[in-house]
Amino acid sequence: MITERQVELSEFVETWQGKPRSQVVEEIASYCIETHGSPDYYPYYINALGELISPSAECRVKDAVKRSNAVGRAEYRLVEATEAWLKKGQEGIVVWVSPPDPDFYPTTKITISEIGMVDGQNALLNRGIVLLDFNQQKAAELVEGLRDYCQESPLQNSIDEVRATPLILPKADFHWTYILEELVPGLNLVDIRSGADKFKKTEMLGQASRLYDRLIGQSLWVDVGAVMEEANRVGMIGASSASCPRTFRQKGAFGLFGESSYFECPRCHGRIESGKGITTCPHCGARKEDYSKCG
Repeated sequence: MITERQVELSEFVETWQGKPRSQVVEEIASYCIETHGSPDYYPYYINALGELISPSAECRVKDAVKRSNAVGRAEYRLVEATEAWLKKGQEGIVVWVSPPDPDFYPTTKITISEIGMVDGQNALLNRGIVLLDFNQQKAAELVEGLRDYCQESPLQNSIDEVRATPLILPKADFHWTYILEELVPGLNLVDIRSGADKFKKTEMLGQASRLYDRLIGQSLWVDVGAVMEEANRVGMIGASSASCPRTFRQKGAFGLFGESSYFECPRCHGRIESGKGITTCPHCGARKEDYSKCG
């Protein structure tokens, strides 16, 4: 019997070709963390221009957002607004509520971001929290509740405006997780307060790395069944729904599931620009017709 997780994973696999190893590993780990109903921790670097950089995707976050539809355009505006706030040098906590969308996102997701340091660099420390069975109305009500705590309360008259608008919580004497637990009955964020969520993500990244090296790596054809079997065997995949787009080719702002503008040479793993008709690797000379022989 094919499970919902297997269907998700089979669609997910189609987007891996051409992505850096680090991005595929990050996406696998984030997906698995969400299926366990846990918050997903991941950082973005902040460069000298105040732009957000994904260390796993090796690109600016806004460059990963596809703007060919209303959801993508709203998310692009969100990234721009977040970067504009960062450039002001103000303190606070960034909150983004992403309501469900019938064509892309199956459920509501909240992303909470704090300014911090990672590897000696300025960074935005993100936590993605999936809210199951949270429809658009509940998402709008959550935004209204959050506005009571915000430094500024921008008016949001539509779902697109909710998706495009970061809310800023002021720094307080208590942890921001208590606000969300008050507004979302049953939500337990003790792992974030204790730092256990970071440990869980590090552990999951290690499992995802081993899974990648064993079953994905240089393979041109990924055996989804084998990946699912191994992921289940080591307890990587849980029973909950993830927040990934219904079609994984839709790029997201805070969570970079989506297409790549590059593909990877299976011989040398060099990045080759896609859509340019390139059939010979500029790095090692491998030819397209010989790729199946590369190893």
